[in-house]
Amino acid sequence: MFAAVCHLFLRVTGSPLKTAGIFCLCFFLAPACADAVRAADSSAGEMRPFLQALDNLNARCGWTDVSAAGVAWEHHRTTRHRRPLIFARFGAGAGNCILFLGGVHGDERPTVYLMLKLAQYLQEHPEIVKDQCIVIAPLVNPDGYFAAPPTRVNAGGVDLNRNFPTRDWNRKAHRQWRTKGHKNRRYYPGAKAGSEPETLFQAALIKRFQPRKILSVHSPLNFFDYDGPSSDLDSFEQWMETISREANHPLKKFGYYPGSLGNYAGHERNIFTLTLELPSSDPKQGPAYFQQFFPAFLKFIRLPADGRPLFTRVVKHGKAQAALTKVLGRMFWNAGDGMDNGKQNFDQDAAVNAFR
Repeated sequence: MFAAVCHLFLRVTGSPLKTAGIFCLCFFLAPACADAVRAADSSAGEMRPFLQALDNLNARCGWTDVSAAGVAWEHHRTTRHRRPLIFARFGAGAGNCILFLGGVHGDERPTVYLMLKLAQYLQEHPEIVKDQCIVIAPLVNPDGYFAAPPTRVNAGGVDLNRNFPTRDWNRKAHRQWRTKGHKNRRYYPGAKAGSEPETLFQAALIKRFQPRKILSVHSPLNFFDYDGPSSDLDSFEQWMETISREANHPLKKFGYYPGSLGNYAGHERNIFTLTLELPSSDPKQGPAYFQQFFPAFLKFIRLPADGRPLFTRVVKHGKAQAALTKVLGRMFWNAGDGMDNGKQNFDQDAAVNAFR
């Protein structure tokens, strides 16, 4: 067999030297190609049963109009229990990115419905985001989500919204957990900053896509909260007040904690970071909440933001009018490790046209 292959290469190339070179190249590349194929098979093998289990669990929540299986998800990381950490990209390949996050706390189930429903809608209506990059990670904490009963913390017992490697983490995280949190395990920040795979997953998405805006959905505190470029908030605060009135949802300045997303992305990286706290964690309210906040999602997508952190600004009427004073300081992109590169009972299409 070896002699036959060499003879074939010699006939094709006409040169023993070229034949030897091609043979060596194939010899060294073949194992790498085989590894890539095995990795792709393994990735698909992890994804299919996970999406089926997710759809089954969601059906038990009463969600019959949304399916995770219909979206082109990616995953490069897994949780402690080997569940895929999934995300999907829509629109332009790069630049002008917006990141949506759901299911950061596993017991906040309607947040997952909203993000799955939004992903499904964007998959079916690509024209909405053709000039933008939208990234949706609908279930950041699948181990907590699949637990019985579901848990706020991940499989390591860590609150993922207290585990980001913020500059004040070493100094304040455990002290605040002991004093303000009274050592409540629901808010445990972890043994060290960035210790959890789900935290590194979010940090890697931020590093890879460098979003200008982030919207993270939580429950059940019932308000909008904002972290980010931080002087007088000017135009962005006015925009938020309008959204709050239209959605009939309070606007509150909740502040940020050591290791929180608002601190890591909004305060330290100057990214417009909006938190939507739903009124309850009742999964049966998911469809109603999506109906209530879908127009706000579209407006957030269409809100123009110019520049990149740490110099992001709102653009008004096509002119670069700074809504917020730029924040001075270093950009800490390297804190997280890298990543290789049924219908609603309202007219969503009319809503899209109204809020473009």
